[in-house]
Amino acid sequence: MRLKSLETYGFKSFADKFKLDFSDGVTCIVGPNGCGKSNVSDAIRWVLGEQNSKELRVGKGNKMEQVIFKGTEGKYGRSPMTYCEVVLTFDNTDRTLNIDTDEVSISRKMFKTGISEYCINGKKEKLKLIVDLFRNTGIGKDGYSVIGQGKIDNLLFAKPDELRLTFEEAAGISKLRQNRKDSLNKLEEASNDLNVVEEKLHVLENVIEPLKKQAETAQKAAVFKAKIKQLDINHFIYLTDSSVEQINKHEEKLKKINEKLANIEIEKSEVKTEYDQKQDRIKAIDVEYTEAYESLVKLTKDLGLQSTKQKELEKDIADGKNSNEEKQNKINTLSADATNKTKTVEEKNELMQEKIKDGLIAQNDLANLKQEFNTVSSDLKAKREKYDLTNNLILQNVQNSASITSDVATLNTEILLLEKNINDNKETIKNNNAKKKDEEKLMNEASLKYDETEERKNKYKTEKEEIQKQYFNKLETKQVAEINNSRLVQEISKLVGLINYKTDMLNSFGGFDYGVRQLMNEKDPAVKSRVYGVIGRLISVKPEYALAIETALGGNINNIVTESYADANFLIDYLKNTSGGGRATFMPLSEIVPKELEEMYDDVFDEPGVVGLCADLVRVENKYRKAIDSLLGKVVAVTTKEVAAQIAKKYRKGFRIVTLDGENFAVTGFVTGGKASGKGDSVLTLEAEINKNREELEKNKKEKELIDKELNLINGELKKLEE
Repeated sequence: MRLKSLETYGFKSFADKFKLDFSDGVTCIVGPNGCGKSNVSDAIRWVLGEQNSKELRVGKGNKMEQVIFKGTEGKYGRSPMTYCEVVLTFDNTDRTLNIDTDEVSISRKMFKTGISEYCINGKKEKLKLIVDLFRNTGIGKDGYSVIGQGKIDNLLFAKPDELRLTFEEAAGISKLRQNRKDSLNKLEEASNDLNVVEEKLHVLENVIEPLKKQAETAQKAAVFKAKIKQLDINHFIYLTDSSVEQINKHEEKLKKINEKLANIEIEKSEVKTEYDQKQDRIKAIDVEYTEAYESLVKLTKDLGLQSTKQKELEKDIADGKNSNEEKQNKINTLSADATNKTKTVEEKNELMQEKIKDGLIAQNDLANLKQEFNTVSSDLKAKREKYDLTNNLILQNVQNSASITSDVATLNTEILLLEKNINDNKETIKNNNAKKKDEEKLMNEASLKYDETEERKNKYKTEKEEIQKQYFNKLETKQVAEINNSRLVQEISKLVGLINYKTDMLNSFGGFDYGVRQLMNEKDPAVKSRVYGVIGRLISVKPEYALAIETALGGNINNIVTESYADANFLIDYLKNTSGGGRATFMPLSEIVPKELEEMYDDVFDEPGVVGLCADLVRVENKYRKAIDSLLGKVVAVTTKEVAAQIAKKYRKGFRIVTLDGENFAVTGFVTGGKASGKGDSVLTLEAEINKNREELEKNKKEKELIDKELNLINGELKKLEE
């Protein structure tokens, strides 16, 4: 194996890409001071994995990223580089290096961020692989093949152990020693892992029986779950079939309801037709009534006229009767006068006849008598004519009176007819009003019947929709309840298993060190009488302070409290003499000295974000109080790590500080935090977790009972709805 070349880019003073070939023989680099001769050996050491920046003479700060070219100032100054890279190439034709290539290139690249990349033949590899590759070859950051400034003095004045390392490297046994060291480390890790496994096995041995029971229960649960699933499927199929059957029944009911609705519609149409006919009849009756009323008014008007005319005629008749009576009296008077004159004439005529007959009458007397007779006859004739005229007038008046009487009789007859017509019309109107009322009654009955039919139709329709809605809502509610019931069954089973597991862990002191479990589970009275308890089980804290107290206690949470040193020694001997006894730390109460926070730090409790002294946050019997004070008497709990940093700086790290999230600020300035991988339940909160799980279990059981009752009610309601 031979060094062939060295390539640098951006390393220290090599701003440009630079390649140095090493040919056969000796290659010597000469130059004035400060020209970068030593930077060549530094580049070789750096690429081979040097991690100490002081060895590379990087200047102030001693940061590894300072090996990157920083740039130059001046007129022709160069800007700084963002990264540097060194490549070292070896001739491997003799296969000294365990790589099947004739050439082997080792490279290292560093960025301004401080990140380094290592490559073998251009492939990224870990630094450990490069170190192992050159082990026993004399090449390496600590190898004797690279001797820098002051290295010879270090060899001359080196201690035997340091010389031994150099000789072992030259002899080729350093790789074996490193392999041995790595093997011992692996063995120690394996031993630690084995102890952890043994502890876990011991824990598992304690819980194996409950776990077997749980496994059997889980198997049974799996079987029951499969049966439940099958039953659920069958139940769903049954519900589906039942639903189809119920849907068919409801469809038949719906069909009947629709038929009823159709009949009701027909009845409604018939009633409407009858209603329209009655309405037309009422309109016709109204027309007849109007006509009759108008005729009645006209007849009443005519009757009034005829009555007026009758009164006038009656007056005329009365006047005629009075005139007739006067004329009759006059006639009677004239008739009487005529009769008297006639009688006188007759008497005179008889007297004249008698005188003539007796010859006693003279001729003059006869002439006078004749003249007087003629005068009387003329007067009688005139009176006779006047009598006849008067009699004619009387006859004419009588005739006129008869005509008027006839007209009056005719008018009376017409009046009677009109009154009869009026009465008939009134009767007709009365009958028509009665018929109208009957028709309106029938119309109202038909309208009520129509409204009732429409109401029944809407009621049937609403009831049908409501029943369907209730049915499907109940069915959906039932399915949701069954899903929730199944979920609760699983959660209850899970919580029961979790409670059993945590209870077994609590009873078997799971979570504590193996030696602690060995002593706490020991039934020998000689051992039990000397063990008061383990710190983690003697104290109790609020859940919100559990992580802070557990952080403050650290490994001391496994400490076992005893009465005296003698008890502690007895228990130590017991662990030594017991196969797989383990180790434990003991706190003899007779020897413990409580710790108190100095008075100079009393003001810390007034600071914002300070929860209090950890010893005061713990509940413990007075008998064990000084044990707790010795562990937590000088530890302060705060809310956050920011508060902790401020308080640590202000009080010059005079006491330990822990946060509620589990960060630890030591008096040395060390800060511990993050999240522990694989961390199980806290021993301080295990019992609280069990109580919480039991509360959840009771809550789930009550909820399941309510769901079971709800399912029974829903099934009953579904049955009623189906009926």
